Amino acid sequence: MKKIKSIFIVFYSLIFVFLAISSFLNLLAPDLNLAVLVASLLNIFSLLGTILAFRLSIKQSDKVFILYNLGGMSLKLFGLLAAILLVLKFLKIDVYGFILLFFIFYFAQLIAEIYYFNNFLKRK
Repeated sequence: MKKIKSIFIVFYSLIFVFLAISSFLNLLAPDLNLAVLVASLLNIFSLLGTILAFRLSIKQSDKVFILYNLGGMSLKLFGLLAAILLVLKFLKIDVYGFILLFFIFYFAQLIAEIYYFNNFLKRK
């Protein structure tokens, strides 16, 4: 479990360090820097919400577990859709870069969720 947390902390720390360096050295356009930052933050909050729902529901009944996780998944998807629409409407970012980076981070997040759940259940 600690290995997963440390991998994600290192992964997102490297992203933020890259953003800081690229902003300082003007390696990327500012709107692309913003796209990377917003896409990574949206996925971080999504991952934290999923882990929180899983942790709250793991010791509950099957009905509550399904409600928390499937309901949380649909709530998460609608929340991400609303956030993406708001970001695209109100922020001046590279639209194609944001969408591409969001999906890259999202699929990495899904892999991490599966790995996290699998390891959590193996320990139990």
